[in-house]
Amino acid sequence: MFALLTGMSADAADPVAADSAAARALFIKSCSACHGSSGDGSGIAARSLKPPPADLTDAAHMATRTDEQLKQAITDGGSAAGLSASMPAFKSVLSAEEIDALVVWIRSLSPTKSEEVSP
Repeated sequence: MFALLTGMSADAADPVAADSAAARALFIKSCSACHGSSGDGSGIAARSLKPPPADLTDAAHMATRTDEQLKQAITDGGSAAGLSASMPAFKSVLSAEEIDALVVWIRSLSPTKSEEVSP
């Protein structure tokens, strides 16, 4: 209804929904081949990866990762973050803002959105 009254799209009326939709689209484009469209690690390329991609929907696993660790893995690749070398670096493909949006989206895939982990 808002879109009809104002001439604005629904996404423009709700910036959170627009950001969420953009982050989801970015995840599908950049991450789903390995992590699957739902983030459960069941992407088409997952079958050939050893170790398999992380299940980003697993709350217990995700609680062991800080946002900074996720950013580092996305930015510099798995090896730089002490994870699988199969995880590529995206720093030459994605902007810092896109990486931040991916971290927020990845956190939304897990029922527990822990931001800090005790050592």
